[in-house]
Order: sequence, then structure tokens, then C-alpha cells
Amino acid sequence: MSKISPKFLEKANKIADKYQTIIDASSSEIPNFSHEVDDEKFQIFIITDAHIGSKEADLKLLKNYIKKIEKTPNAVVIVLGDLLDMALKNSKSDIYDAAISPSDQVMTAISLLHPIKDKIAVVTRGNHEYRSDKETDLNPLLPMNLALGLEDKYAKDSFSLVIENDKGEKFNIFGSHGSGLGGRKETRIINSAVNVSNNSLGNFDLYVFGHKHISAGFEQEVSVLNEDGTISKKIKRIYIEPAFLKKGGYGEMYNFKTPPTQHHFFEVEFKNGMPLFTVHDFVPSYQRNVSKKSAYKKALEEKNKKQNIIKGGR
Repeated sequence: MSKISPKFLEKANKIADKYQTIIDASSSEIPNFSHEVDDEKFQIFIITDAHIGSKEADLKLLKNYIKKIEKTPNAVVIVLGDLLDMALKNSKSDIYDAAISPSDQVMTAISLLHPIKDKIAVVTRGNHEYRSDKETDLNPLLPMNLALGLEDKYAKDSFSLVIENDKGEKFNIFGSHGSGLGGRKETRIINSAVNVSNNSLGNFDLYVFGHKHISAGFEQEVSVLNEDGTISKKIKRIYIEPAFLKKGGYGEMYNFKTPPTQHHFFEVEFKNGMPLFTVHDFVPSYQRNVSKKSAYKKALEEKNKKQNIIKGGR
């Protein structure tokens, strides 16, 4: 009978322990996560519905967004589901039209996220990863998380995240892929998100969703009950972030919105203990370059136009 080498067994045991950690985390109904930053101010980036593996995946845009995260010192990243397309025979997306295999999708995701792995606060699955988990007994996010050292950052779906700055001030987030958001019209989707926020237990500063491939936001002032029994006013912020997809594919076929949509990142800065919240439009570097060229061309045309008027006047 062949014997297993001690080194091999030790490695296998470590992997098994990591896997158990993931299973334990995924068993919680709404797991709680925390992330610390080294400043009063930090930025929140949402990666959702990248659909890696689909021919319609906009990798150029996704890579540009990740590059922005790399260059942002206090970036906090939430991976909000459908990172992988994971098309199956019985799914709406076409397995035979996929650009790469499911295993290569996992490897691609590892490659893309590796530069920002230390900034990722939580990874949740979407309906595409859930479908793979349910029909094939394989959750593709588990090996990805293991490879990136994010085994304790996994949530099955809904989660809460507390971001704490260097002064101990906390910003609370509720996140979910958003598979339960009903309707295709933007107003119905937002109403569904508001209903989810109303039913969630907890005093959250921000609610984030994906899934619908649209960009939408909603803010309102609400009364909240504090731990000491007092009631105070705060702003409830609900944002749905769009997909990293080009036109075409099942998303367009089933009336999910496709570009032009606006990606964002959110900036939080505490002043006198209160979070100041700013939404920034994300403009890819290649679009900024085009805009600069267009502005230069326009300025040049205006200059030439003025010169022609002067010459004509003479």
C-alpha cells in the first residue's frame, strides 16, 4: 500500500481547513464583514456583473476600473456577483457561444483580481455562480477565493460590511447581488431595492445591488433608532451598479439594459463624526484621452474660425 508523504498531507490538510472556513462563512444567513482603512477618507468600488467568459464581457472597461482601484490607496472593493458567466446547457446564456471554458473563467478572474486582492472586502455570488453551484455542485468562486486568499471574505448572497477608518468611525453597508429585484423598468427595480432596504435588519448607511445591468440611485432621509434608545435622522442611500458588458448576448435578448451606462465609485469622508458621501462617475482613461483630443480639436476649430472672421473683416 502506497503512503502519502507528510508534506503532501500537510498541504492537503491546509486546503481542507481553508475550504471549511469558506463553508462556515457561506452557511451564515447574512454574514458580517469588516474592513479597516488608514485614513478618514476612503473610496468604495463595486465590481458586479462582469460575466467573464461571455463574448460580450467588456474586459477593457473592467481592466481600466481595476487599474483605478490599484492607484487608489484607500480603495475598498465589493465583488457583487456574476463575476463569472458560467453558462450551462440549460441556461439563458449559451454554453456553446462562450468565449472560454468555466475553468478558464476562474483563472481569468484570479489574474484580473490579484493586483487588488488586499483591497477586496467581500465577494458574493450572483445567479450565474449560484446556477453552477446548484446544477453541477461546483461553486466557481471557492477556488478563486482560495487562490486569492479571500476564503474568509465569501458571502452566499446578502451581507453586511463595516468599514472603519483610522479614527474608529464606521460606515455600514448592506450588499446583495439583487437577484430578487423585480421588474425591468427602472422605477420598479428601485422600488424593489427600497423594499429590500426596508426589510433588512440593521442601521446601514449604504445599500448596494447589481444584477439588473443598470445604473440607478436613490437617497432619502429616514428616522433611525439608536442603540441608546434615541431617534436620529440619517440618509439612506440605495445604489444599483451596472454590468461590465458590451451590447449583445442574453442580457440584451432578455431586455437587460446595455451600455451606455455609468459606472461609479463612492467616496466617504468623516467630518465631525458624520460621513460625507460623494458619488463619482468613473471615466475610463481611454475615454478621457478621446475627450481631451475632442476638446483640443474643438478649441483649434474655434481658433481657426476666429482667425478666418478677422481675415474676412479685413
